[in-house]
Amino acid sequence: MTEAADDASLPPLLELRSVTKRYGARTALDAISLQLRAGEIFGLLGPNGAGKTTLLRIAVDLLRPDAGELLLFGRRPGPSALGRIGYLPEERGLPTRARPLEMLTYIGELKGARRDKARVQARGLLRRVQLDGRDRSRIGELSKGNQQKIQIAAALMGEPRLLLVDEPFSGLDPVNRALAIELFQESSRNGCALLISTHQLEHVELLCQRILLLHQGRALLTGAVAEVRARHADGSVLVRGQGDFQSLHSVLRADGPRLFLRSGFDVFLREALDRGLTLTSFEPALPTLEEIFVRAVSPPAGASDSVPPADDDAPRAELL
Repeated sequence: MTEAADDASLPPLLELRSVTKRYGARTALDAISLQLRAGEIFGLLGPNGAGKTTLLRIAVDLLRPDAGELLLFGRRPGPSALGRIGYLPEERGLPTRARPLEMLTYIGELKGARRDKARVQARGLLRRVQLDGRDRSRIGELSKGNQQKIQIAAALMGEPRLLLVDEPFSGLDPVNRALAIELFQESSRNGCALLISTHQLEHVELLCQRILLLHQGRALLTGAVAEVRARHADGSVLVRGQGDFQSLHSVLRADGPRLFLRSGFDVFLREALDRGLTLTSFEPALPTLEEIFVRAVSPPAGASDSVPPADDDAPRAELL
């Protein structure tokens, strides 16, 4: 949680209470609950078809749940609440003949700003995404990465208090991914709550305080990133120093600097000292979120994978 986060006694900016959504006989979300508070960056993870996009569409009131409840800023969704939300959908749809400055200004006006103020903010965001020199180009003339930066800027128009983004790093090179991360962190420091759905898990570890992993519409695991990684640790340790640590009797096996011990670390340490080995650092070897993700969603050996995943795409008729 950042310094900009609201007091915990205030209602969450986004809350899902046991939300369920079905498409015919298929359950896309099964009694999912989460809370998102000001200043927090929350990671929404899961394989394709897990229900992530459905959850985001419900969170911005594009879809209505079949059961459960959505609260925005402590209340049921309404026009005033939706005006304080920024949304970047996975399915992009920029008007190719529009010009970035005019389109962003128009979005600001839709969110209630006067045209002159919306134009000032649009120019500022174009500078932030390093496209102020292309403000009058047609969007269709821009590269895929630059179009993605325009869409990130569009989601930030109106200074939303709640920002929901689906695969925001798609099409961005490493430099522009770093720029997007910086923009999201700035929004968080200013008190905005962010819900980010992405398959790029290294960015989740960098950005997010908490995560929810969906699989076939169900919550497979949730919690603070550090706590989730610690819960899934295998007891191995990362050891750095000088000497042949792998030959010690207390070491069961080794994977580079990562050692799997037969017994406690105190036994390993005593044996290393007796052998005259130099130990400069050690720490528990925590799995990455990618490792946890793969283990959590992979079927057990020999299990059938013929069960279809939850459908992450709502019927178009429901989206209007």
